[in-house]
Order: sequence, then structure tokens, then C-alpha cells
Amino acid sequence: MTLEDYFKLPEFQQHPQMEFYKGGLSGKFPHEILGGMLRFTPDTADHWAGPYPASCARFTLGLWDYKVSFAEAREHALVNLAKRLKVKSKGAGRYKDLVARILDGESLAVHQACEWGDSDHPWRIWVLGNDDTSYSKWFTAEQEAKNFLQMLEAAEPLDFHKDFMPFGWVFTN
Repeated sequence: MTLEDYFKLPEFQQHPQMEFYKGGLSGKFPHEILGGMLRFTPDTADHWAGPYPASCARFTLGLWDYKVSFAEAREHALVNLAKRLKVKSKGAGRYKDLVARILDGESLAVHQACEWGDSDHPWRIWVLGNDDTSYSKWFTAEQEAKNFLQMLEAAEPLDFHKDFMPFGWVFTN
């Protein structure tokens, strides 16, 4: 839903911090061309580390000017994983599959390990809660990203586990 529609919801209008939230939500993020709110089920909305009123999370779609090619992002992902393994050597086994997927050139695995997109995947949907939780997904084309957002909006309210996470979101906060 658009921010304007969100601000009209009774759950938002009646919230004691309505003006505070409205001020924070009204601004555009850098690179944003489209923004709004996604509604989640009340029993799964808490995965946004505090959802906005009405069990919502903010989304933004933007074109990011990544200066890194997919090949460079892939290399960075492998270096990033190597650093993680030095710190968490006990968890090396769980990274084995991720390393194989990165070496195979799977974009989701590359983005998951480096937590940013690349020049081949410059369109980013970024979904944010109101405190310290965000997830991102990258696309090669604007229309592909918009179609994905339309699919999510058509499925609202979204169950965080069943309707959101299975689509390969990357925790980016």
C-alpha cells in the first residue's frame, strides 16, 4: 500500500506515536523510486524487530549505482566468508553449501554473503521494520522488481515465514 493509504488506516491514526512515525516514514530513501508499506500477519509481524502500526513494514524500490560487477561481488563474497570462518571456525560446515553456490554463480548466494547488489543486479527492494531489522532482494530489471512487489501486495497480509522468507531475502541490517 502507498504511504498515503497507510497514513489513513485507523490503526495508524489511533497510534499514540502517529506523528513520530509519520515524520520518519515520509522521507524518501536515497535511490528510491517507489515506496510504501507491506502488511504482515499480526502473529509474524514481530520479526521486524517492532513492526510499524497495523503489522506493517516499510518497503522501498530503488536503482542503486553499484560500481562492482557480479564477478567482483562474487569474489568479495568469498573473501567475506573466509573472514567469517576465521572468527567462527565451529560453523564451517554450514558455509560449505553457500561457498558451492557462490562458486556456481548463484546471485542469491553472492548477495547473501556480501549483503549488497552489483551492476548486474542494480534494482533493490529493501524492506525495513522500525528498529534494526531489514531484508533486501536484488533484481536485474525494474519491471521484474515491480512485478515481485505486486505479487507480495496481492498476498497481504503476509506470513513472514511462509509468504516472505521463502523468496530468498537477505538480512541486510
